[in-house]
Amino acid sequence: MTFYDELWRRVCVPPDRRPIWQWAEEHIRAIPYSPSPGAFRVANSPQIRAVFEAITDPRVRVVSIIAAVQAAKTLVSEISLAYIIANMPGPTLWLN
Repeated sequence: MTFYDELWRRVCVPPDRRPIWQWAEEHIRAIPYSPSPGAFRVANSPQIRAVFEAITDPRVRVVSIIAAVQAAKTLVSEISLAYIIANMPGPTLWLN
């Protein structure tokens, strides 16, 4: 197998269509600024599961989060953006 064959196989992988939180549990190994060290686990912040589902729902046009300090708001944005880049590349607007 040549270098280009291997490169083609890695680039032409079908997108992962699992929910964002499931994708993140597999791919997010550490969150450096988190009060809970280690890999991402949705069980640590179960309230964000619905937000992740809204972000990937094509019928939802705007997602707004109003929550307390350190309630995983920035984490939701960062993980969602990583998921979109990996699985749904296209125009994305992120406002803080």
